Amino acid sequence: MILRLIIIVTQEFETHQSIFCPEDGGFTPALNYYRAAIRGYNAADEARIVAPENTTSLPTQFIGGTADPLIILPVANAATKAFAPHATLQNVSAGHWMHLEKPAQINHLLGAFFKGVLKPIKNLTGCTVEKRKRL
Repeated sequence: MILRLIIIVTQEFETHQSIFCPEDGGFTPALNYYRAAIRGYNAADEARIVAPENTTSLPTQFIGGTADPLIILPVANAATKAFAPHATLQNVSAGHWMHLEKPAQINHLLGAFFKGVLKPIKNLTGCTVEKRKRL
């Protein structure tokens, strides 16, 4: 018997189960990623990743939960800044599933970020995004 949280609707649960189906190893492959990270198996390789040529100047936002038992927020914030130096860091009072725990707050943060990022840009036709909406 598989237990599930009440806040996850049946359709979402079935989708989740199909992604982590027992025929493909269930949760084992996903958990192995975390096991390897905790044990430092890839630490030497990952240490070589952060270099100026591997960073981005593109708009980036990281939203972390202050009550997340799986993410060490100061480490996650620092890692985000290492790869995206101009990133916007947002911390919310929520756990690992913050989009389920605080959907209105997360949607507000995402909406504000996208509104700031999606400034009028010219596409290949020369029309700005706003002009195209009016056409």
